This record gives sequence, C-alpha cells and structure tokens, in this order.
Amino acid sequence: MQDLTKGNEVKQIISFTIPMFIGSFFQQFYNIVDSIIVGNYVGAHALAAIGTSTPIAFFFVVTMNGFASGMAIVATQLFGAQRLDELRSVVFSTFSTLIAISLVISAGGVWAANSILKYLLKAPESILQDATTYLQIYFASLIFIFLYNAVSFLLRAIGDSRTPVYFLIISSVINALLAIFFVKEMGWGVAGAAWATFIAQGLCSIGLITYTYIAIPVYRLKLGEVAFDKKLLYMTLSQGLPNALQQAFLGVGGLALQGLVNSFGEITIAAASAAFKVEQIVNQISLNLSRAISIFTGQNIGAGNIDRVKRGLRHTLAAGAVIGLLCSAIVILFGESIIGIFLDSNTAHTTINEQVLFQGQQYLSVTGYFFLFVFATNILAGMLRGSSDTVYTTVGTLAIFIIRIAAAYIMAGIPAIGYQCIWWSQPFMWVIGVAALWLRYKGGAWKTKSVICRLQKLKQANS
Repeated sequence: MQDLTKGNEVKQIISFTIPMFIGSFFQQFYNIVDSIIVGNYVGAHALAAIGTSTPIAFFFVVTMNGFASGMAIVATQLFGAQRLDELRSVVFSTFSTLIAISLVISAGGVWAANSILKYLLKAPESILQDATTYLQIYFASLIFIFLYNAVSFLLRAIGDSRTPVYFLIISSVINALLAIFFVKEMGWGVAGAAWATFIAQGLCSIGLITYTYIAIPVYRLKLGEVAFDKKLLYMTLSQGLPNALQQAFLGVGGLALQGLVNSFGEITIAAASAAFKVEQIVNQISLNLSRAISIFTGQNIGAGNIDRVKRGLRHTLAAGAVIGLLCSAIVILFGESIIGIFLDSNTAHTTINEQVLFQGQQYLSVTGYFFLFVFATNILAGMLRGSSDTVYTTVGTLAIFIIRIAAAYIMAGIPAIGYQCIWWSQPFMWVIGVAALWLRYKGGAWKTKSVICRLQKLKQANS
C-alpha cells in the first residue's frame, strides 16, 4: 500500500505510473500477439477477422470497467480518509453485483456473436466465420478480464500499482507461448489465438484474486464481517454509471466506426486493425497517466489536500507532453515498419499486403501528429474523475466523440477522402476535448464533488 497524500508529488506519481506503463504494454500484448501470429501464420484475412471482432469485445470490457472504476473512485477516497469499514462494504456490495452482471453479458455474447457481426457490423462473408469463433471465445473469457481489471483497480486505489503488473507479465508470456503453439503447431487458426488468451487471462485473474485475499488485509473480506450495503452500492454505482455510460457510448461509436471501416473492404479492415493496435498502445500509456493522477487526486481529495492535487496535475501534464511528443516521432518516422510487423514477411510484397502497409502507414502518419492532445485530454479527464466530477467528463467525452463519428461519415462521402476518413476524423475529437476539460478544471467545480462531501451531507441530514 502507498499513501499518496504525503511526500514529493513528482516522485510519487512517477513511481506509481511506471508499473502501470509496463502493465499496459503487456495488456495490449494480448491482442497484439494474437494479431501478429495469425497475420504471419494464417494471413491478412485472419488479421481482419480479429480486427472486426475487437471493437465488440472492447465495448463490453470498457463498459464493465466503467462500473468498476466507480468502485475504485469511492475506494480511493475512503482510503485517503482512512474509513476502512466503509471501504470493505463498498468492495463487497459492488463486486458481487458486477460479477453477476458480467456473467449475464458473457453468456448473451456467446449466443449473439454471429448476429452482431453479420447484421450489425456487416462483416464480409470471407471473415465472418473466423470473426465469430474469435468473438465467442473472447466473450467466454469476459469474466476473467473483468475480475483482473476490477482487482487491479482496487489495488491501485490503495497505492499498489506493481502487483497487477507482475501477474500480467506472467500471463502475457503464457498467452504468447500458447498462441504460437495453438496457431503454428496445432493449426487452430484464429480459434487457437482466442483459446490462448482465454487460458492466460483465467490464470492471471485467479492468481491476482488469491494474492489479494492473502496479502492485503484491507480487502480480506469475510462473510459475517461485511454486509451488503445498498446506500454505499448506490453511491458507488452513481460514480461508476457516468463512466460506464461514457464507455458504452464510446463502444457504440467504435462499432459505428468499425461498420464504416468494414464498408471499405478487407484491406482497409486489416490496415485499420494493425494501426489501431499501435494507436492503442499510445492511448494506454496516456490512460496510465490518467489513472495515476486519478488515484492521486482521489486520495488527496479524501484527505482535503486541494493544492497538492493542482501541483500533481501540473507535473503529470508536463510528463504527458514529453511522452506524447516522443510517441509522435516514433510512429511518424517508422509507421510503415511498425505495420509490417503484423504481416507475413515472406509475402510482404504481394499486392494485398502492400496496400495494407500503405493504408496503415497513412493512418499512423495522420494520428501521430495529435498524440500531445491525446495525453492532455486523458490526464485532465483522469484528474476530474478522481475528484468525482464524473458527469461533466462523461458528457464532454461523448459530445466530442459524436463529433468525430459525424466527421468520419461526412468525409466518407467525399471521393477525394474515402477510406481516409477513419483517421482524418480523429483530430476533431482530441483538440476540442482538451479545451472543454481545461475550462472545467479552471472553473473549480470539481473541488466539491467528492464522496467524502456526500457522506458528510448524508450524516448531517440523518442527525
């Protein structure tokens, strides 16, 4: 555990963030490994199958994580205020509820996978079967993904960002080895990559839960010592609901964009799939800074340290600017080589692969110029979420994403732009996002949104 309410802000934020940087790389490693292996050993059509399935799985994962983040926000502030009995009640009440929901989603997803791909996303017939297989197995593994992410949130809430990474590194290595064996040696194709992920994520989540129960007394919940608290559950879900709705609408938007990508054919699907995974690595780095400042803000808001929150935000924005510029330089200069990793080097000069390389490089050369805005947007949003100012961040994020989708569909109808609308629509989102979130921060309303303030008001109302 780590108390972020005292000590040097820069040192604490950096030491807290670095393990999450490493963890995000290995978390992205799951899908990246799947894509690289099937792209090299099966072909571009298999890469497209995984690419068209990913937004659907992503939609449900981030929606559940939105609810789990509500639990983390409340847990962080209660830990900062040292209200540990209420912290345990929050964890028990929210965790049991979300597990039940995730099991229902998992079962429904396995049943509806083919229909979603065929009728909602209009997946080409050439990749439909592989995409369905991959998506069904992925849906079956959702419970493991949720459990890992939820427990990781809770550990970070008390200042432990390292332990989840250790389990994730081991899991990523297992996933890579199993994927190579299942795809290359066993010839299972896309299904082999999906089963490798299923097994690795299952082991990771079970291992992390076991460790947390044994090693972290704060989260050692025992029946009879904790009770299901409807009021705390309601408060937690009220924090998580805006995030969940935000992620759900972003996921719906992602599906709408994937449908637009699919309309341009298999080559654009494969190119966008590869480039998106590269972009997601950068986005995950920025999200780790966002999570770090969110936890830092939560603990300090709980302890009443407003000035410390402001200093932490300034330092985090400075770090994000440096990292964002570095990421921009890498993808702009080496975009084509990076996309080439996802394709079979022995057939790199075929017409299809050359077109995939060209379009993927186009994608990265455009979005790379705006990574500075990506970092600033996510860091500001993380700070506001940590203070429980979740409604504004939700509405603002949805508004700018809708602008992006509208821009993409409008540009798609312009012949000179065509498939390039997928990446040229992104700048609208990030530039507007930075402006909106910065104005909210400067307005100062976030200072009075904390869970601790709400609990104090409830106590006064009941006294």
